[in-house]
Amino acid sequence: MSLCLNPLLFPSLFPDALTPDGLLVIIVDGQLPPPWHAELPPVLAHYSTNQEYQVGFDLVKALEERGLLDLHERRRTAPVPFRQSVDAYVESFHARSGCSRAGMEPRAVVGFGEAVREIVSRYGEVVELQIVASVAWGRPQPGRPEDE
Repeated sequence: MSLCLNPLLFPSLFPDALTPDGLLVIIVDGQLPPPWHAELPPVLAHYSTNQEYQVGFDLVKALEERGLLDLHERRRTAPVPFRQSVDAYVESFHARSGCSRAGMEPRAVVGFGEAVREIVSRYGEVVELQIVASVAWGRPQPGRPEDE
């Protein structure tokens, strides 16, 4: 279980950090699925150092289900176009925990880069993404006794 979902730890993080009327705001960035979206999961699963990663994991929903967040509202931004080279796109994965260079063997870094480049370059020399963000806010809660 992630520390942020621990029903004993999560509620203890906020009493001194929020005013009595304060709300917790959770911002999650992402992107609309690019054309190669369905082709990447096997590559990520093979090379990722985070084998517990769950595709589609929804932190806000998980907090709500555990009684740790009374969600007031959730919105998603309009997509914003973003362009970058294929090499910059590949490199962006190394800034994420599951594919950080520090956690991967050198030959895995090379193999991962080659696999992603092979997939993405079939769609052009420039990667065009639609960046979005989810913004949710609500009041932290103590959680349900059955979660302890």
